[in-house]
This record gives sequence, C-alpha cells and structure tokens, in this order.
Amino acid sequence: MIITPDLSRKIIRSALKYIDRSYIRSTFNCAHFVANTYEQIGIVMPKFHAHLYPPADFNLTHDEFENMPVGHSIFLRRKTSVSDRIWTHVAIIYSQTHIIHCSHHFGDKVTVTPRSDFIQIYGLVPKLPD
Repeated sequence: MIITPDLSRKIIRSALKYIDRSYIRSTFNCAHFVANTYEQIGIVMPKFHAHLYPPADFNLTHDEFENMPVGHSIFLRRKTSVSDRIWTHVAIIYSQTHIIHCSHHFGDKVTVTPRSDFIQIYGLVPKLPD
C-alpha cells in the first residue's frame, strides 16, 4: 500500500477518533481498530486470519518499518507468545516515534505508545515468503 502525505493525514485523523475506546476482545480488538480506521477513509482491508501471513500490501518488511511510514499498518507477534498464530497484534504507525493501536497489554484501549516501549514486547511479522 502506497501512503501519500494526504492519505497519511487522513488515516491518522481517522485513528485518533478511537483514542481511549475500550478494548473488547470479541467486538473491538486490534484488528477491528485497524480495519475500522481504514474503512472510514475508503481503504478496505482484505479478510485476514491470525494463522495465515498478513496481506502483503498491509504489512512491512523490517527495512520498510525502519522508515516508519506514518499511517501504514504493521502486523506483529508478541515475543513471549506461545500461540501458533503467525501474528498476534496489528497496529498503525502514528509518527516516527509512536504507534497507535488497541491493546489489552497497553491499558485495554486505543492508545498511542512509544515505539521503543512497543518493540520491547512485539516483533515485526515478516512478509509472506516467496
């Protein structure tokens, strides 16, 4: 997914509407937050499942993540997870230093978290191998 500066602003504006909204596992979790944020501005995410690799257009390589493209989604895996799921969390890059996401590990709500705190807990899920 190519994110222009205008699209980036729209994504962040949409995401901020959810700040402090409560995390509810079955009806409003990280995946609901990201999908709703994008859908509000006309971006339809494909259906995804935690036991499959995330959609390539919506996930970043490690090199792409280093550039922190604001508004882009990232799929992650909790470093201490024992689950067989490929990814355990999805979030949106909020700024060069912060992530916006809905998590029960960060206050049970939609919140903006410093990248440095975030990457201590989560690792980036690689793109689907060729």
